[in-house]
Amino acid sequence: MRGKMRLGLDNLFFGKRSGAFTVLALSFAFIFSAVSEAYSDDSVKGLLTKGWEEYGYGIFDSARKNFNEVLSKPSLSDSEYCEAMTGLAFCHQFGKGSNVSESDYRKAIECYKLAIAKSGGDRRIEEVLRSMQAECLLMIFRLSRNTELLSEAQAICDSISSGNEISLASQNSILAGTVFKISDLSSEDSLQSLRKLEAYLDKSFEKRESLDKESRLLLPAMARLLAEISVSKGDYQNAVKYFDQYLAFGATSHVTRAQVTFKLARIYDLKLKNPSKAIEYYNKFRKENPNDVKAYFAEQRVSDLDGAGAGK
Repeated sequence: MRGKMRLGLDNLFFGKRSGAFTVLALSFAFIFSAVSEAYSDDSVKGLLTKGWEEYGYGIFDSARKNFNEVLSKPSLSDSEYCEAMTGLAFCHQFGKGSNVSESDYRKAIECYKLAIAKSGGDRRIEEVLRSMQAECLLMIFRLSRNTELLSEAQAICDSISSGNEISLASQNSILAGTVFKISDLSSEDSLQSLRKLEAYLDKSFEKRESLDKESRLLLPAMARLLAEISVSKGDYQNAVKYFDQYLAFGATSHVTRAQVTFKLARIYDLKLKNPSKAIEYYNKFRKENPNDVKAYFAEQRVSDLDGAGAGK
């Protein structure tokens, strides 16, 4: 059971592109909100824009070339240097899909350190970069099992998430730190990490209407993690709670939204024996995914449940 859980989490969060669940959110949050100074050179602005566009499309070699060209320019502002160095870090950390090596992660860490040095003391930017540095350390730990790196990463994560602020950096720190502790769901370390994640997510859910786009970016991934863990433990009440939060925060993709909606229907149908809620989610799934192969099944299941008196 524990082996299957570990494999499932690896596929969910560290699958085809290591850390892919955070990368685009973090990169574009950084591009559009972190750099406040006026560009001193239009060519620098163009190179940065092109670099991030190519990064977003997965053209990492070309993106890296553009970021390096920015760094070769004279008289860069600190924010321009910080953004270009962050771009290079992302290319090292995510640019080889599932083949990112320990050396790549170490290069990314050095880039993050250089970017932090030019962050101008902006706490928000610095914390995002430090959280990405911690994620690199965790990934190296995953490859090498060097427990010193795990401790170093955890110290960074704890320092970022120790406050009450709902922020992108704290979310990345809590989420990354939790994933690396839950191979054994019965351990006290895992339980403490999950309790911390639950408390953070519940607080964020209460304040969701007042949160800006950046502050909501990783909340769906956090909710989905807790939901999947709850399913693995047979805790279906918490599973539906956190799957519902995932949908409320904003699904990360149409495909995942469909998967979660169908899971909710099946849990209410088979596990919680709540036919009226099952019908609600089967119908929601059919409406949002009329061409899905499971839409016909959902229609038939609604008919069966209605025929048994569930809709009365």
